[in-house]
Formats: sequence, C-alpha cells, structure tokens
Amino acid sequence: MCLEKLFYKEKDIKALAHRLYEERNREHGYDQDDWFKAKDTINSRVIAGLIYLAIGISLVTPLARCFFYVYWFEIFWCIGWTMLGAGVGLINTRNQSQGGWLHLVGYWGFIIVAVSIISFTVSLYASGNIYPYWDLDIKFYSLAASIGLIGGFLGYTFHELISKILANLRK
Repeated sequence: MCLEKLFYKEKDIKALAHRLYEERNREHGYDQDDWFKAKDTINSRVIAGLIYLAIGISLVTPLARCFFYVYWFEIFWCIGWTMLGAGVGLINTRNQSQGGWLHLVGYWGFIIVAVSIISFTVSLYASGNIYPYWDLDIKFYSLAASIGLIGGFLGYTFHELISKILANLRK
C-alpha cells in the first residue's frame, strides 16, 4: 500500500503529463500517450531511487567494513552516502522528465562518482591524514557523509543548472 502511493501519486502523473503536453506546444490527441509516458517516467525514477537507496544502505552499514579491505572502506562510505542522497533525490523529483534509463544510470552515476570523490577528498584534507593510512576520525566520517548525502540529493538541481547553461549557450 505504501509503495503503491510512492509510485502512483495521481497529482504527480497529472503534473508530468501536463508538462509533456506543454513541451509538445499544446498539440492535442496525445493525452493517453502523455499519461503513460508520465507514469513510466515516475516508475523508473522511483525504481532507480530505491535501487540507489538499497546499494547506499549496504555500503554504509558496519557489515560493509567486513567485506571491503579496511583502507578502502572510507571510499565506499562516501559512495554509499552519496547513493543514499541520489536515491532520495530521484524519488523526491519523480515528477520531473528524464532521458530514460541511460540518464538514470549515466548522469546519476557521474553525480555519485563526482560527489563521492569530493566528499572523500574534503574529509581526508580536513583530517590531515592523506597518505598512506586513511583511517578517519568519526567527525570526518560525518563530514564525508554530509557532503555525499547533500550532493547526491541535489543531483537533479545540478542537472537543471547544466541544462539551463547549455540552453543559453545554444542561443
């Protein structure tokens, strides 16, 4: 019941279908196509968001340290928190249009890698413990998690900003 509400909020489907209608210059006769495309878009964004959440949770749990080499755990910690942020961001922006699964994997994969590298680098720099041992203090784990979570969540905002910049450059 709860997941059904997450997937099928009628107001989100209506809003996205109307946005698709507007993008087509208000051309009539495609209302069902818009409705089904909006529903598919929302479903794919929510599914991708849930997948990113599941992977992120598996990477930030204490058991993850048992599976990864001890010195590489910090990198997986940053990736995990960024994936959590990206998953929540995707679910939160489920009524936004997208370019398909390639967009969900390619663009969001890029965001996850870029933000994870930033959060890892900032936390290592802040700890002053860059080489050769990467054991971070708990406050630097928190810093890396915060940067990853916020950066991943704002991934769609980055996408809108990049789209606006590219649209202005084309003019």
